[in-house]
Amino acid sequence: MDFTTATDADLDADRITIITEQERRAKLVAIPAEVARLAKHYREVGGDQAQIDAAIAPFKKTF
Repeated sequence: MDFTTATDADLDADRITIITEQERRAKLVAIPAEVARLAKHYREVGGDQAQIDAAIAPFKKTF
């Protein structure tokens, strides 16, 4: 891309788009690890795995 001819508004819009995509990608990495950490902690303090499974079940894809 040649940014030298872009307006400041165009550059700002592109910057926001890029930052938004970087944040989305970071979340795709971080969220599964966070869910695993929380599920482990939940079980360690006496939580029931079946409740975790029930909470996640509506979001599982079925093919």
